[in-house]
Amino acid sequence: MDLPQAFISKMTNLLGSEAQDFFLALNNPAEKGITVNTKRIDLEKFKKNANFEYMPIPLVSNGFFVNSFRFAENVFNHMGVIYSQEPSAMYPVSMMDIKDNDIVLDVCAAPGGKSIQILNALGEKGILVSNEIVFNRAKILDENISRMGYKNSIITCNSPQELSTLDRIFDKIIVDAPCGGEGMIRKTKFNIFDYNPNMIESNSIRQLEILNSVKNLLKNNGLLMYSTCTYDPRENEEVVSKFLKENSEFEIVYKNEFLQASEQGLEIDGKSIGYRRYPHKHKGEGQYMCLLKKCGNEDENIRLKNTTIKGYVSISQKEQVIIKNNLKNIGNFPDFKYLKKGDNIYIVPDTNIDLKNLNTLRVGCLLGTIQKDLLKLSHDFYHTYGEYFKNEIELQESEVNKYLHGEELDKNMTNGIYAVNYLGVTIGGGKIANGKLKNYYKKELRIWEHYY
Repeated sequence: MDLPQAFISKMTNLLGSEAQDFFLALNNPAEKGITVNTKRIDLEKFKKNANFEYMPIPLVSNGFFVNSFRFAENVFNHMGVIYSQEPSAMYPVSMMDIKDNDIVLDVCAAPGGKSIQILNALGEKGILVSNEIVFNRAKILDENISRMGYKNSIITCNSPQELSTLDRIFDKIIVDAPCGGEGMIRKTKFNIFDYNPNMIESNSIRQLEILNSVKNLLKNNGLLMYSTCTYDPRENEEVVSKFLKENSEFEIVYKNEFLQASEQGLEIDGKSIGYRRYPHKHKGEGQYMCLLKKCGNEDENIRLKNTTIKGYVSISQKEQVIIKNNLKNIGNFPDFKYLKKGDNIYIVPDTNIDLKNLNTLRVGCLLGTIQKDLLKLSHDFYHTYGEYFKNEIELQESEVNKYLHGEELDKNMTNGIYAVNYLGVTIGGGKIANGKLKNYYKKELRIWEHYY
């Protein structure tokens, strides 16, 4: 691979005798990986039914190396069971020790891999706010998280400075900062000759600004993960070192077990700052990560009792009745909390986060819309809450691809609305009428060829 001389000189100074191995590794294909959504399928069932080769990723409980396969068309993708993620990018969240009831903020979340890891680790009462400053990328983030079927996520589109208006509430925060992207040379195949070394200084200024914008959102004794996919110390160890000098209440958390899959970061003032991964030493691309703890007295319960979400309003009593009457006919559903944005009605988790000053794209799960006193259910509702439907169809292997293709299926079953499952996981919905399953699988998601 042809590389600019400035990059060659920098990496040679950084790696010394290992530099040649590093440059040779850049000629190899990028490693591919997936995370498995164990909220929808247990690992044993996944392993038994996966129709592609996989190998566990060390220290990532639900992460696997994979060979090339048609990810977009694979049935596990449509089930919300797998997410394509670069292996090294899995390690920052794996270091964070996410607990069931944590309230977590992912500051720079698109396209969503780290958010999906966090949601997989959270329990029913945990909440994740996934933020992305660029609207188009925030929409992609929303789509990726929605198809995984999680109930307890919030998608926002704000700057770090806008996020700073929130009350201090989060147990964990991750800043996977925008960076020069040097670690992704093999994966993204961007033209490295467009790489501008002069941008590194401006990147590092922005990275430090992001950390300082969100630091006050973290509870005392909460954890803050800083990560990048680049090699330059000015965007990695030096950013963390400057942040620590300006914020004495923070300290580095060392996780020595991760030295099995990474190496110590560079030293500043005699102390190693975080961890690094290199493609010539580890199976994956370039990655930097440093876990910080905010020290102080334990906070009292500072979670808010009331939630206000910009752009969302309560539904009317009439709408409440329509929803109740429609849902009782098709399933035994919990008592949901609803909010409305435009014509869309959402099932809202118990967030206790005041979002009145933020641009919120989605909160919880889209239930659907009301049209002439009838509730039109969204694909997301079938996909996420299929376990509560009275009527369920379990597809056979020979049928699932036809369903994903959008075809009607012959089903000699009682007329009515059904959750459509495969391997016990709800893929979507449908309606049985006169021995036929009318296919409700979302058109934008359908497979247009007959293969997995």
